[in-house]
Amino acid sequence: MHNSAQRRTAFVRVIMLVLALTLAVSMLLGAPLGALAQKGDGTAPPAPVAPEPAQQVPVKPTVNRPPTAAPEPTATPQPTALPGLDLERVEPSRLPTHLGGTLSLFGRGFTPGTLVRLVDYGLLETSYVSDTMLKASVPTNVRPKEYDVEVVREDGADDRKKNALRIDPEPVVPTATPRPDPTVEPTIAPGRPQLVIESFLTDPPELEPDVPFTVTISLANRGNRTANNVLLSLSNSVAVVPVGGSNATTVAPVGVGQSVTASLRLAFTDTATKTVTSDHLPVSVDIEYTDYQGGNYSTQQIVSIRLKPEAADAGSRAPKVMVDTYATDPATLSPGDAFTLTLDVINVGKGDARRLTLTMGGNDGAGLKPFALVGAGNVRYVSAIPPEASIELSQGLMVDGGAESGVYNLPIVLSYEGSDEQSHEETQVLNLVVRRQPQLRIGFYRPVMGAMVGQPLDLPVEVVNIGRKLVNINVVEMVCDSMEITMAGPSYIGPLDGGLSGSLDAMGIPSRPGDAAVEVRVHYLDDFDQPQVYTATLSTEVQEMPPMPTPSAEEIEAREAPNERAPLPLRLIRGFLGFGS
Repeated sequence: MHNSAQRRTAFVRVIMLVLALTLAVSMLLGAPLGALAQKGDGTAPPAPVAPEPAQQVPVKPTVNRPPTAAPEPTATPQPTALPGLDLERVEPSRLPTHLGGTLSLFGRGFTPGTLVRLVDYGLLETSYVSDTMLKASVPTNVRPKEYDVEVVREDGADDRKKNALRIDPEPVVPTATPRPDPTVEPTIAPGRPQLVIESFLTDPPELEPDVPFTVTISLANRGNRTANNVLLSLSNSVAVVPVGGSNATTVAPVGVGQSVTASLRLAFTDTATKTVTSDHLPVSVDIEYTDYQGGNYSTQQIVSIRLKPEAADAGSRAPKVMVDTYATDPATLSPGDAFTLTLDVINVGKGDARRLTLTMGGNDGAGLKPFALVGAGNVRYVSAIPPEASIELSQGLMVDGGAESGVYNLPIVLSYEGSDEQSHEETQVLNLVVRRQPQLRIGFYRPVMGAMVGQPLDLPVEVVNIGRKLVNINVVEMVCDSMEITMAGPSYIGPLDGGLSGSLDAMGIPSRPGDAAVEVRVHYLDDFDQPQVYTATLSTEVQEMPPMPTPSAEEIEAREAPNERAPLPLRLIRGFLGFGS
C-alpha cells in the first residue's frame, strides 16, 4: 500500500515535469526570445492579444476617369537683351603717328566686355569706364591715314564712326576745335581736362640779362577730357619780355594722358636782376583752355630759370621771400570740409625781409573762392625774416559745400621791404584739389541674426547712392578679423545713379564669439577718373555654440547594466524541479 502511494506520487511528478517541459518548448518555438524575457523591473510580458475579426469593407465602384493631360513644357527664359549700342563721338580726332595716345569714346550701351577696333588696323587695348564711356590706347607708329573707329560688344552688337580718327605723319598743327551743338548734351562720365607743366628747359641753360633765350615747356593732361583751345602765356612780363613776338602761344589740343610742347623766345631785363637773390629767377606761366562743351579752365604755375652767377650777384643784398612748401590737414579736401592750411615761408635772399604781409586770395580777397577763412582775416603780418630763415604760418579755411570737384587756384601775395626800404611784392598761386566724395549708405538689407561660432552666416549687403550724382562703382569687398568671408556671387555692382542701390551676398564663418566688425570696402572712380575706396563698418553679435547635453550616471548605468534575471522558461523549469526561480 505504501509502495503503491509512492509510485503514484512519482508518476504525478513525472507528469508535471513533462507538462513543464512541453510548455517551455512551446514558448521557445512560438515567440522570439526577447518576448520571453521579462523586463528589467521584474514585470511579466503582456499576454498575447487575440486578433479581432476582420471587418467587411464595402467595395466602391470603379470610376473611369479621363486620362490626365501631360503638362505643357515650360519655355526656357531667354536672357535679358542688352540695350542698343551707340557710338556718339571719339576724342581726340587726330593723333601723331610717332606718339600714339589715348582715345576717349562716348556713347551708350557699353559693357565691360566691349572692345574698340581701328578698322584696317585691328583691336585696341580697351578700358571700360562706364556704360557711356570707354578708353582705348593707340600704339605708336600706326600707319598715317583716316580710320573708322568701331565698338564691338560681346553679344555681337557693333557700331562704327566713319573717319573718326586721323593719324598724322607729323605733330598736329593747332586748329580751332569746333564746339558741339549746344542743344545736344551727350551723356558722359563726369570730369574735366587738367593741364600741368610736366617739364621745362632753356637754351642756353644759363641766362644773362638782355640775351635772348628759348624756353620749351611740356604740358600734360592729367584729367579725363581733352583740353582744347590751349593758350600759354607769361604773366610777369616786366621781368621777362618776348623777343620778336608775343609772350603767349597756342598749343594743339591735348588728349587724355597726352603731352605736348610749346616754345617761347624770351629775354629777362636788367631790371629783373635787381630783385634776384639767388641763381634762379621764378617765372609765372598762365595756362588757359576749354573742354569740348565750352567749359573754361585756367591755372598759373611757376617755373624757375637758371641765371649766370654774375647776374645773380646783382641782387645779392636784397631779400627774396617765397612760399617754400604748403600742406592741408586733412590732405584730401571735400565740399563742406573745414581744414588747416600750413605755409612754410622762406627768405632765400641775402638781406632781411622786413614788415612782411601775406595776403590770401589776392589783395582784394576775390581769389579765395570756393574757400572761406575761419577765425581770422586774409592778411598775416610778420615783422622780419632773416636771410635763409623760414617761418610757419597756419590758417583755418572751409570748402564751400557747393564746390565741384576740381583743382582750385589760391593766390598768395607777399609784400615786404629790404634793408634799403625798397618795396617788394611777389604773388604765388597754391593749387588745392577738391574731391567730391560719394554719398553712399551701406547696410544689411535684411536682419542678420543667430550668428554662432563655426556656423555659416549669410551677409546680405546693400549699397545705396543717396546723393544726386552718378557714382562709378567697380567692386565691393568685405573683410573681418574674426570671420572668414567668401562672396556668394559676383562682387561687381557698376555705376549707380542717384537714388539707386546695388546688393551682393556673402557668407561668413565666425571664429570667435563677441562683436564681429565687418568692413565693407566700395571701390569706385572719382571725378578725376582715379580709383578711390569708400569704407563702412557693419557689426553683428556672434554667440558661442551651446554644449551638447551630458547623460547622468543613472542613465548611463541603466543603459549599460546587463539583465541579470533569467528568461521565463528557465525560471519555470527550475521551479518545477524545486531549484527556485
